[in-house]
Amino acid sequence: MFQHLLWYVTTEPTPQGYLERECGPEFSPCALYVPREKEVPSTGNVVSLSLLINYLEEEVTHKDLRARAEAFKAGSDEVGLLRGHGLQGQEALDTYISELVARIRDFPYDKLQGGKEAGAWVRDDVVAPRFRGLWSFYTNKKLQCHDVDLAALEHLLCGENMLLDSLRYVQHATQL
Repeated sequence: MFQHLLWYVTTEPTPQGYLERECGPEFSPCALYVPREKEVPSTGNVVSLSLLINYLEEEVTHKDLRARAEAFKAGSDEVGLLRGHGLQGQEALDTYISELVARIRDFPYDKLQGGKEAGAWVRDDVVAPRFRGLWSFYTNKKLQCHDVDLAALEHLLCGENMLLDSLRYVQHATQL
């Protein structure tokens, strides 16, 4: 069997196949085979991880998250620190976290320099695990076990080896 295949592949000229015999030379393997050029992502579609990092840093700064978290830890009035979208307290914080997670999930990870594999790695191995135990990243749902407070959110985003630190490290190490 393999000898017949070897004969077919190495014979010059290549013997006619069924389609070529029945339909003509436009159905020969050489006529049907059109090599595609190697797909190279255009530079216009590539995004940098710094886009996500900058967004998160601006959110932390704009929401004055560190000062609010410190005030929360010191026992300040929680309702005064948590307001937005016509909501107060835990409802306002949960709504904000849900919007933040939605934006992080919607980041075009597949358009990072390394392509879909690198993007999936960043999303699944760097970003998503930081939310474990506090928020369901993939379903963007609050976990029922406990409420996320300001201190937990600030730690999740700004804590040592947490989301921003991890993203900065990945960007530095991989040039994404």
